[in-house]
Amino acid sequence: MNIAMTGSIGAGKSTVAAMLAGLLPALLIDTDQICRRLMATHEAGWRGLRAVFPRSFFADNGELRRAALRQAVFFDDGLRRQLEGVLHPLVAAELEPRLAANDAEFHLVEVPLLFEIGWQHRFDAVVAVYIPEEAGIERVAARDRVSVEQIRKILAAQLPADDKAARADWVIDNRGDMAASFTQALWLVAALRRAAADNGRKCR
Repeated sequence: MNIAMTGSIGAGKSTVAAMLAGLLPALLIDTDQICRRLMATHEAGWRGLRAVFPRSFFADNGELRRAALRQAVFFDDGLRRQLEGVLHPLVAAELEPRLAANDAEFHLVEVPLLFEIGWQHRFDAVVAVYIPEEAGIERVAARDRVSVEQIRKILAAQLPADDKAARADWVIDNRGDMAASFTQALWLVAALRRAAADNGRKCR
């Protein structure tokens, strides 16, 4: 059973994904990690970006200036779409054979922009990790030491947290403490196992 996990920035997706993957158990894949590796010098993503992005985004040794690129895409929707146009097809091309080749009963894939890029139909079920937008902004500002303005700019290009929760098959409300999230994860594990036993049919 292929399960996607999504949610807005600051929601705690990675923490909940690791918890859920351990409980099921499931093969856990983080698409952000795939993207970071693809952007390493001379990897496929790096080559694609090198072909379309200005040389100012690359150091003299060819290494991608990730901080400069990240800052630029915060404020330039055209650059952001170019970045996504290069990376998303490469991630999909890597993800699909990895899922097909692994015989684990459950595959859990973190896809932050799942609905925005239309990938929800690639999966048997979607789990959204939810916190209200303002709470997510506070978490990210404290964690990453970036401005609230930058965070709001990122969120403006994404589906609101409430909409992601509404479109998901299951939701974990991550506003509480770890114990509250763990309790929800235990319930979700039981629901997912029932769904898998019922030939993958989604059940809430």
